Amino acid sequence: MRKICILMLLLLLISGCSAAKKEEVAVPETDPITEKEEADVDLSLNSDTVIYASVINITDDPEGYMGKRIKLIGTYQKFYIEETDAYYHVCMVTDATACCSAGLEFKLLDEDAYPAVGREIILEGVLDTYMEGKYEYVYLKDATCKVY
Repeated sequence: MRKICILMLLLLLISGCSAAKKEEVAVPETDPITEKEEADVDLSLNSDTVIYASVINITDDPEGYMGKRIKLIGTYQKFYIEETDAYYHVCMVTDATACCSAGLEFKLLDEDAYPAVGREIILEGVLDTYMEGKYEYVYLKDATCKVY
């Protein structure tokens, strides 16, 4: 009986010393949202309050963000304005208490890819401006969007 116990103990020691098999895991080379490039400003990893404050900062003082790729999480909303006879697509964000909200307009590369209103989305696009009438507006151009 003692020989069997010693033999089993030796087998356990020997098997514990052998090299473990490494499991290969496929790691995506690019972000699943966009295969273009990494975001210059990635807000998607931040809290609701930081995202909200950043969107306020971007819309109030866009010069420092102009031409940069921005990524954020928010809720998709669509608004129709009679005066311009156009729909405007907006990523709405709220602070942590949901008492305050702000929006960042965007235009998708694929006009048929807008999600259902009210869906939470991950949005990425390049900040730019456009003129409408005598006013200048900021928006994310060439945006991509994924339901979150």
